[in-house]
Amino acid sequence: MTDDSRTPKPIDEEFAALRSRVAELEVAAAERERESQALLEPGRQLRLVLDSAPVSIFAFDDRGIFTLHEGRAIAGTGMKPGDNVGVSAFALYDRLPLLLDTGVTSDGGTVLRRILAGETISAETELNGRIFDNQFVPLRDAEGRVVGGVGVATDITRRKQAELELASSRRRLRALNYELSLVEQRQQARLAERLHDDVAQNLALALLRLGELRSDATSPRLAGHLDDVRGLLEQAVAQIRGLTEQLEPPSLRMLGLEAALASLCDQFGRLHALPCRCVDEGGAKPLGEAIAGVLFRAVRELLMNVLKHAAARAVTVTMAREAGSIRLVVADDGVGFDPSILAEPRGFGLFSIQERLSHVGGGAVVESAPGRGTRVTLRAPLAAGA
Repeated sequence: MTDDSRTPKPIDEEFAALRSRVAELEVAAAERERESQALLEPGRQLRLVLDSAPVSIFAFDDRGIFTLHEGRAIAGTGMKPGDNVGVSAFALYDRLPLLLDTGVTSDGGTVLRRILAGETISAETELNGRIFDNQFVPLRDAEGRVVGGVGVATDITRRKQAELELASSRRRLRALNYELSLVEQRQQARLAERLHDDVAQNLALALLRLGELRSDATSPRLAGHLDDVRGLLEQAVAQIRGLTEQLEPPSLRMLGLEAALASLCDQFGRLHALPCRCVDEGGAKPLGEAIAGVLFRAVRELLMNVLKHAAARAVTVTMAREAGSIRLVVADDGVGFDPSILAEPRGFGLFSIQERLSHVGGGAVVESAPGRGTRVTLRAPLAAGA
């Protein structure tokens, strides 16, 4: 007789083993899913970057054939991601000019060949109305051999437009600053003329009449008062002459910049007890009236800077002609300073001088260091045909 009580046992064991195996498989599948998600995550992040940032990434093999061409920046050129895969990069870049970071322009084909030769290159290019900053690097295998190239292109069109607008604004500002300077010069010239022709002449007549009264005075007390008034009038005449000289020195208009600067140095040295030597290295230096006025006022302003800031014992103004331009150097032996502070708004007025000179094709260079004095070099073009 068969014992049926033992027949279910093997079935139960087999079922339990099967359930255990299924559980193991579920755990393994879950682990693989996690690993798969982890592998996919960087790809998702890269896709998010390419879809969001104004960049494109492309790669090409050692023959120059595109193997990758992705990114949002491509859309600005009218192309779609992947359009150029399988296409020769030379066909796209060969006649495309690229401005290298060295300032040299090169055709795209030459740039691609240099990348495949192992160079890393930065360049700007324009493609279908968009401007791109390109960073190219060679692609190497595990042994270090170049097997292609990789490029990242950033759309900088808006930045370039902003830079052009800023440059245009700066040019307009320089032009306005220069025009204001010319207006100031003309106003000063008119004021100097009025002071000389009207006020000074009237004072001179008053002195003559006062002299006649003085000769007729019989009272010593009255004569003394007249002498006091005459002294005050003479002092006023001297002050007006000095003011006229500052506003529009006659020597600048009649004799030219060289004579005006020589007179300025002499007057500066006498008034401020600070030796000021003017050196003319020779050569004709014909200048337009406006440029001569800008240079004269620039030197005068620099001399006042020396007086106020330099604690100098002496200052020298040197004039020379150099290849169609005039060079003026104002040098002192004072305390000096760090030229980096000229980037700040205070700048001792040098920013205004640089702006005025740059508008007429000149410039200003400052050389200084603490304890080593200061040397400012001004340059401006001579009159046409000089």
